[in-house]
Amino acid sequence: MKKSKKKRLWPTPGSLLFAIWAWPFICSAGFASSQLNANSADQRLPPPLLDERSGFELDLSIREQHRLEALGRRTVLEIAPVIQAPLDDPDTHLGWPVATMLPNGRIVMTFRQTDGHNGSHPGWRFVIHTDDLVNWHPKDILTRKEKAVGDRYGMHAIGWTPRMEEGEPRVLMVVGNTPHPGFTKAAYFSDDAGETWSDARSLNPDIPVGNQTGPNLIQHPVFGLTASWGQPGMQPFDPAGPRGNYLTRTLDAGLTWETREWINTEPSLPIEPAIATWGPGHMVILARDYSDFGYGDDPERKYFYLTQHVYTYEEGHTFQDVNFTTAASNISGNGAATNEILTGRPSQDTADVFFNPVSGRIEMLQSHRWGGGGEKTGTTLAENTFQESSSLNLWSIDPDALLAGSTTWRFDGTLIERIGYSRPGNKDGLHPGGSVLDLERGVQHIFVYAGWRRGPASIYRITRVLDTELWLTALAEVEEELKDIEIPDPSFPALHWTGLDGRWGGGTNAWSQVPFDDPAYPLFLSGISGGENGHQFVFDAFQMEGTIRTARMNRNDLTIRGFTFNAAPGDGLVVTNTDNNGGPLTLSGPLRVLGGAHRFDSPRAGRTIDLAGETTWTIAAGASLDFAHVLSGEAGLTKTGPGILRMGGTQLFTGELTHAEGILEARMEGLHLRGNLALSGGRLRFHPNLTMGTDGGISFEDPFGVSHLDGLDASVPPGSYRLISGPVNAANLENRGLTRAALIGPGKWAYFETEDGLTVTVVDAIPEPPTLSLQWIGFDANRPVLDLDGPAGATFIIETSTDLIDWTGLDTLAPTETPTQWTAPEALTEDRRFYRMKQNTAR
Repeated sequence: MKKSKKKRLWPTPGSLLFAIWAWPFICSAGFASSQLNANSADQRLPPPLLDERSGFELDLSIREQHRLEALGRRTVLEIAPVIQAPLDDPDTHLGWPVATMLPNGRIVMTFRQTDGHNGSHPGWRFVIHTDDLVNWHPKDILTRKEKAVGDRYGMHAIGWTPRMEEGEPRVLMVVGNTPHPGFTKAAYFSDDAGETWSDARSLNPDIPVGNQTGPNLIQHPVFGLTASWGQPGMQPFDPAGPRGNYLTRTLDAGLTWETREWINTEPSLPIEPAIATWGPGHMVILARDYSDFGYGDDPERKYFYLTQHVYTYEEGHTFQDVNFTTAASNISGNGAATNEILTGRPSQDTADVFFNPVSGRIEMLQSHRWGGGGEKTGTTLAENTFQESSSLNLWSIDPDALLAGSTTWRFDGTLIERIGYSRPGNKDGLHPGGSVLDLERGVQHIFVYAGWRRGPASIYRITRVLDTELWLTALAEVEEELKDIEIPDPSFPALHWTGLDGRWGGGTNAWSQVPFDDPAYPLFLSGISGGENGHQFVFDAFQMEGTIRTARMNRNDLTIRGFTFNAAPGDGLVVTNTDNNGGPLTLSGPLRVLGGAHRFDSPRAGRTIDLAGETTWTIAAGASLDFAHVLSGEAGLTKTGPGILRMGGTQLFTGELTHAEGILEARMEGLHLRGNLALSGGRLRFHPNLTMGTDGGISFEDPFGVSHLDGLDASVPPGSYRLISGPVNAANLENRGLTRAALIGPGKWAYFETEDGLTVTVVDAIPEPPTLSLQWIGFDANRPVLDLDGPAGATFIIETSTDLIDWTGLDTLAPTETPTQWTAPEALTEDRRFYRMKQNTAR
């Protein structure tokens, strides 16, 4: 029987980069809910705006890209960036976003900005808001730190409540205490929907132990606006130590607060407790737990479980009657056996819990630092980085079952899964505390941050449909759709330069931030990678543990699958090549510069980098690569991205250099290419003393004019400047010749000449264009003979008409000398005939 061919839904190797970064643009179909008139235009959400930066921070596997695209097509899930950390600021880590939605639909969010997850300096807390999910205000919030709101440490929670006098909403934020002295619990409020804030400092000080607040303030139907506080720190549980947990509430919009202490019925240690209310006033708290009780009843494998705390409201209860029953839920994560480095660090992180009025169930969002969704999803570290994952998952339980004592929550699927661990790895984020229910649209907006522990990390919106049955149906359909997908092998492992010391490879923490001993990808002492498999090489200044920003590329038959560089503006890596001996170095993949200014020094004689195949070098806006090394081989190179590629010396590769975007600049020693140079949208950096040369030729795949020369302006003295030597194919070349000169500034024009290469000439005057003339001088066999005059070397178009309205082209002339004669191709008839001539001014 003939085998059925598996679907191939991933891109070819040449288009892989596009697929990785471009997939989110098609997750934009909006949301459907049978209860909410989903077909009306106002129920559809705006399309996401994810870019290359977002793809880098989210880091999704190929299969996950297809899964999210399929969920987007079914209108049940959408992902979009909210605000991206500025790379020109030392504080590139945006974290802990929490949000509330006001009655008019405005969403107000607070978040923290610092230099890393555990920042070396305090950081700042900010407020932004949106009315349409697309535009977030104020736009300059990241550059105006005087707008920081609240204390800069610890978790925080946000909510709103009606003001006593007129019932208008007041937004309140509470901030918890930390071990840092001088900072106490505080409340902040805004009476203008998040525009301006006041420091109330009105929280009672009688919370001696409670530390990390939960991520949300709830509006309890009886007790008012209520916040939950967890235990004081992340240390092993002491049965003899404090067991107090605290609720605070306000009935007068934050003017005064009341505290309720309750004692766990089990020896648990809840951290950052998320709280929800439903019905007449029932409450549930979900929290991660660092105690033995939090390990659950699995003594051999030691799974971490979220603990649940349930309060049943009865009519007549006062706030001081509140008491919770503590139990371990079945929501678990990776194990923490004593022989693993995960000991004492649960894989759960800040949760969120809420009553879903569409499904009628209590639902919660679980951030799983070290795995995918479901129960008991692993007990050890993955064998390699491409088996690592962190995820955001959905669980639910029937509220009546919860009140009856059930601890069994239903796993309702994974919203998003990333490559890499959140801890102990370098990834960070997906902590969903502080989401909002948008009942008008029938969706939940979940605000997470995603990126790296030391930055950059940015904030994203994950919006999912509240119709859980619709969501579960879509999940099942997508899994069926993807079951036959043939997923390609993962891209090759990346080795990270840490900047710790002067070793050039091979040792633990020399290139990689963790020991790298995968036998499938050997790491030789003499270089960053060995054999034909190779590795990607990554320099990320934001992830460096040391300060060394110079690396030496050892040789000995090395293959590198790609380079990635990232740093702040003006910062970067210098790659030196000082070895006295060694074999070839081969580059078999792309080169990407995400930020910063990086340099490859010139090599020793004969020490080139061989291009194993066609490659793309992408340089982001504001970034640059100064390449003084030498490329060899028969393959070609395409330069993309708005940044600068500065290249010099004699490049030995014989393939075509295609300059598609950004700026190409010759180094001070000039640049000579063995192959062709094709300009297809990029710009050239003009310098009066620097030239490029090519043995192959120069072509223009898109229109190229004087305006494509960066740095050519009125300050350049008149004269001719050789840009590129070599044969020129002038098709698509604009501004060719004096009569087509372009204005470059007051009293200055420039035009191209193509004799012996491409030259730009700058003049301070251009002649007036000659008057065109067309005169009848006789007949030749009843065919009109016309005399035409105009600028020599120009191109003329002759047209004819019988009514002076509709004109038909007859001929195109490019005479070397003028005036010249032209004879009509056909004899005259009885019809009237008019002729006219136009100069072709297309450039």
